[in-house]
Order: sequence, then C-alpha cells, then structure tokens
Amino acid sequence: MRDVTIDNLKQIGMGVSAEVFLFEEGKVLKLFRESVSREQVDKAYRIAKFMSEGQISCPKVYDMVRSGDRYGIISEFIDAPALQISIYNGETKRHDAAVKMGHLLKKVHSMKPADFIPPQKEMVADIYERLGDLLSEKTKCDFMDFLDTFPGKGTVLHGDFHENNMMIRNGELILIDMDSLCIGSPLFEFQQSFTVYRADNIPADWRDKLHYSEEEAQEFIYDYLGSYFDTDNRELLSEYDRIFTKVSALNGFVAKLLQAPLEMRDQMKEFAKAQMPAMERLIKEAPEDFDRLPWKN
Repeated sequence: MRDVTIDNLKQIGMGVSAEVFLFEEGKVLKLFRESVSREQVDKAYRIAKFMSEGQISCPKVYDMVRSGDRYGIISEFIDAPALQISIYNGETKRHDAAVKMGHLLKKVHSMKPADFIPPQKEMVADIYERLGDLLSEKTKCDFMDFLDTFPGKGTVLHGDFHENNMMIRNGELILIDMDSLCIGSPLFEFQQSFTVYRADNIPADWRDKLHYSEEEAQEFIYDYLGSYFDTDNRELLSEYDRIFTKVSALNGFVAKLLQAPLEMRDQMKEFAKAQMPAMERLIKEAPEDFDRLPWKN
C-alpha cells in the first residue's frame, strides 16, 4: 500500500468520518479518521471500485493509501455542482432532476450484487446500536423483523439517495458517497428518501430557501416515481406515494432519535415512549400494503 502525506494538500471537504483533499491533478483523497479501521476503509474502497467499474456514472477509483495511522481512497475529482445546488440556482429544472433521479436509481437497483456488499440489516443494526437505551432491545428486534417483510430483497441499494449525493455535469447525474451501499429491498431505499421528500417532512424554512412549495414537492415525487416505475398512471403513483410515505414514518422516528443532542436524551426517551403505539401499529399494518408493490419476495 502506498504511503502519502497530506502536507501542502488543500482540504476541500470534512465530515464525521473523513476529510477530503485535492490530491494530484484531477484526483481527490478521502482520508478517513484514525477511528475508522483499515478493514472498514478496505470495504469502502471495494464498494467504490465496484460502482465505478459498473454502468453507473460515478467517480473513478484509483487506489487505497495510507497516511500515518489513517487510511484513504484516491478517486476522480468531479468539478461539478451538487444536483441540489444546480436546482436551487435554476440551472436544472426540478422536473428534469426528478426524471433523471428515477432513471439513475432504477439502474442502481438493476446492478448485479457482489458478495462483499453488506446487507441492509447490518447497516440498520449498527444504527440501532447507536441509539443505546432510547429504544428497548425488544423494540429494536421488532423493527428489524419488520425489514424482513419488505419485498424485493437482494437488490443493490445506494442507501442514501438524494440530491446532495449526486452531482450534475453536462446534464448527466454522477452518483457519489457510496458509504451506505447495501443489499436489501427497494422499499428500504424509498422509506429513507421519503423521510425528506414528503412536503410535510420538509421544514417550512427549508421550503422557503429552496423556493419549494407543497405543490412542487408533490409533483417532484410523481415525476421521480413515474420515471423509476416507467408509468404516468397517477392513481398507481398515488398508491406508491401513500405506501412509501407510510413506512417512512418509522425512518423519520428513528432519525429524530439518532440526531438529537445528548442534552435532550431524557426528552427523547419521553418522545419515543409517546410515539411507540403509532410505530407498533405501523409495523403491524404496513405489510398488508406490500403486495401492491411490483417487487416480489
């Protein structure tokens, strides 16, 4: 493995698990923090390599490297805006973005799985572990069992599919951030994305910033689903919208607990307790709708 130094490299991004630096011409270095093991970075490298060598437009991946006690991945530098920024600036129409996103997601879901891509339940189990005692162990098991009722298992999922995880260059979407790639049900993908795509889940101040009315949010969803499912049948799209919105309530519930600051832990315990009857009703009743979806168990 090649050793590199970050001395004199320009930092262009920073996240919880990694920093991003401009590397050689046309390349970037995503350098993971010391807390991220070599095994974890190796898995991320293999997944990124898998995606870059497939039929999906995404950054090319060149090498896995080491810098002191940290490991990193060198990949192609994409000099293009995030799709959300392009929409906000008026460079990309929302309708066009939704159609492109639907086509791109369908291509991801059509990929042949690789044995090193983790199952969705492994990723979810890690999330529930981070929740600690905000949820009981029985509740966590019940939520995990709910995933087993999702149809279409065995599908490649991006795991975090939204406008900030794709860039647009010459009208083509380029998918980035493969850290959540997993194998599971397409319903799991839509469960996550609908947590933010439903107009009633978008805070009013964000709608104002994005010039995003409730009517535009609904049309975006129909364009997105219509492109993915290759239909303009509004009745059918409305049914899919209803099902995805329904199951996204559980994802939104967990996300709120996960994102709460430590000083609000007692309030979050009370919130979880108050919401549990609705969540229990959801995981009991929602599977009755799943036979309306086009994926088979």
